[in-house]
Amino acid sequence: MTLAALRLRNQFIQGSRLDDPAEIVRALCAVQAQDYYASLWAIGLRSRNLVDTDVEKAIAGRRIVRTWPMRGTLHFVAAEDARWMIDLLGPRILARNAARLRREFSIDRRVITRATKVVEAALRGGVLTRDGVYEQLDAAKIPTDRQRGLHLTWWLANEGVICCGPRSGKQPTFVLFDEWVPRTPAMARDEALIQLARRYFAHHGPATAADFSWWSGITMTDATSSIESIQAQLTRRTIGDATYWSQKSATARNKGSCYLLPVYDELTVGYADRSAVLGPTHANNPAAGHGIFRAPILIDGMIVGSWTRQLRRDGVEIEAIPFGKFSRAQKDSIEEAAERYGKFVRATPKVRYRQTVRSAAGARM
Repeated sequence: MTLAALRLRNQFIQGSRLDDPAEIVRALCAVQAQDYYASLWAIGLRSRNLVDTDVEKAIAGRRIVRTWPMRGTLHFVAAEDARWMIDLLGPRILARNAARLRREFSIDRRVITRATKVVEAALRGGVLTRDGVYEQLDAAKIPTDRQRGLHLTWWLANEGVICCGPRSGKQPTFVLFDEWVPRTPAMARDEALIQLARRYFAHHGPATAADFSWWSGITMTDATSSIESIQAQLTRRTIGDATYWSQKSATARNKGSCYLLPVYDELTVGYADRSAVLGPTHANNPAAGHGIFRAPILIDGMIVGSWTRQLRRDGVEIEAIPFGKFSRAQKDSIEEAAERYGKFVRATPKVRYRQTVRSAAGARM
């Protein structure tokens, strides 16, 4: 049984019986949500019958929260997990970026203190679009041009001042974290690290300590000590020189499965080493998206190409781009996977095929 097959099962991509967005996000602990529409599909992919509006209802209902809990990157987390994750992981991210933000954007503690007061007053009891928050900061003579506003709001989110609210049309919004996220008891740092490790290996495993460190943004020392604290609850596998941990064994299969993964999917971005699903020929090729930056097509446990989608009045157009050449059987499985995506976005899919992905040098892959 391959790593890819086990991860597909543990991450609910294969054989899911779940249809609650919050339950899916809670199980995975965090779902990267840098690309909003892709992150909706990341949740839908792990369900039986969800559609995109079901996920958005869970956001509006404050059951899942989109914020910056780790790696300085947007994620969905269950509402009850947002506070302890930001408390644990936010300070390290801010410390690593403070000097750069001070040097490049003149953002320091004095500026953040002023911005906090302005944003708290503007958002109290309400919701503002990102542009609306920027207008309030600009009016208070805290400039937001040249991406300064993006970095200011990022900092405030990492300190638990704000988080994302429901979208206003296609526009992102902000709300006050304390008004949007339920109060939960404070968690000691060691306890939070153990909780993070337990949750990660439960549904990202099998994975290594290096994978856990990469995914969470914690040090290798913290990753290793957290694993040691719960290793009695984990299954250990040795493959080559690497040790892999998972919370439970799973039965899984590779053959005959095709999945249209979103960009930044947890099956790829959740691991430092992505060789389980991405061959070495394509792993470092920007044209292949490194398995992250372009939405991957996964067939029989391996990434064989990428895909894009365009929503149109008469349906959703899906373009499949192979690394080599798709067989007839692969095309059949891609079209079946496209039907599933079409149901999620409530649109009839039409698949077309592009020529093979080209490398940066222009050679066909």
